[in-house]
Amino acid sequence: MAKILCVEDEELIRKLVVEELQDEGHETIEASNGEEGLKAIKAHKPDLVLCDVNMPVMDGCEMLTTVRENHPEFADMPIIFLTAQSDRKDIIAGQKLGADDYLTKPIDYEMLMISVDTRLKQVDRMGARKQDEMVKLYKALSTGDQAELEELVPVSPEAEVEDSGPTVAVVCNDETDLSGVIQALDAQGCKIEKYTSGSAFHHAVDKLDPDMLLITFDTTDNQAPFVMKVLGGKTRVKFGSVVLVPAHLKKMCGTTQTSVFDAFVLMPTPDETVVEVINRVFKVRNKQNAEEAVS
Repeated sequence: MAKILCVEDEELIRKLVVEELQDEGHETIEASNGEEGLKAIKAHKPDLVLCDVNMPVMDGCEMLTTVRENHPEFADMPIIFLTAQSDRKDIIAGQKLGADDYLTKPIDYEMLMISVDTRLKQVDRMGARKQDEMVKLYKALSTGDQAELEELVPVSPEAEVEDSGPTVAVVCNDETDLSGVIQALDAQGCKIEKYTSGSAFHHAVDKLDPDMLLITFDTTDNQAPFVMKVLGGKTRVKFGSVVLVPAHLKKMCGTTQTSVFDAFVLMPTPDETVVEVINRVFKVRNKQNAEEAVS
């Protein structure tokens, strides 16, 4: 199990969170403010941090900023904010500072455990991927395999200038195979832009200006509902959105976690069904955009 630091100034909440974590077999460390939390991070090197935002001495945002800016050795350590604040501006501020997730109080402990488990698995995947890339790079350097070196350290291609159909942003983790869906969309004339990271899509969305977002519930950093909530949800974005929900998160279907999207699909589902849902959302969005243009 993991080593998890809980930074929370309210002792009762801190003890309850710690108890839940320990029941799941995790090792826990406690801190009552950001200053103590920062010292605990340096001393114990936790696998994950749960952190309140409003605290005395040093608040959560200050602690997070210090970690992200001054301690690159903890760049892959997930930090999840726990706070009573739920305004969109607070969520955006937290993500800009480098928070990996944002859970509001009163704490839903089931959601907390899901978020913790998801973040820990993502760290494991990133670590395994980095190790694999290092091994491949070492072998390529040792053998002088130029083709392998170019694949591992690619040169940025020139931007394509030709016209294409609608742009579909596909944000997919390593555990979900969407190759069939992508091929079908490509055959329809769609331009596909792929991302594994929710934050990477968030940073590229303005320049990309997609017509559709297809996203797995878990990306390699942020969960899909968090990504969409930061962007304002389906009522504020210009593009359509479809989220793919894995079977073990079936209970999320039809809840507020999926209501920020135009549609959700419970996986596994045949590729053609996913494409049908995407095309249905395309039609609805196109009609809405046309009506807005007329009005």
